[in-house]
Amino acid sequence: NDRLSSTEIELLTKNLKVEASDAFKDDMPPWEPEETIENFRNIIAKDREDKSLAWIKSLERDASNLEGLNATEANVLHARASCPPPILDVSHQAQLKKLTVKIENRLNGLKIEWLIERYRELNPEMQRHFLSIITV
Repeated sequence: NDRLSSTEIELLTKNLKVEASDAFKDDMPPWEPEETIENFRNIIAKDREDKSLAWIKSLERDASNLEGLNATEANVLHARASCPPPILDVSHQAQLKKLTVKIENRLNGLKIEWLIERYRELNPEMQRHFLSIITV
């Protein structure tokens, strides 16, 4: 399940090992349940790491022409960077932080354009409220 964090995966693995140990305490299965669960965990961890790498590489690729992005494109990229998937590996989080700073720097260079983008994201009621505040 890609919606689980690494911590949740580790907890689930631990719980499954305990459950398997309890379930097979009086039996001798043809394989060691804890070892089997650990093997599954290793396969899942490798798959999650591959997906994490693919996600961060995709974000880096989309940000490679950061200075050429307009406010809308940079804002979409920022929203994506601000909501990483739970599979994001700890080793990729540092890359994400650096990339987010670069994207925010680009958006700061486009402050007026970015403000307009943010305004467009508001629902009509919030847009009216915003306009009433700035026209005072």
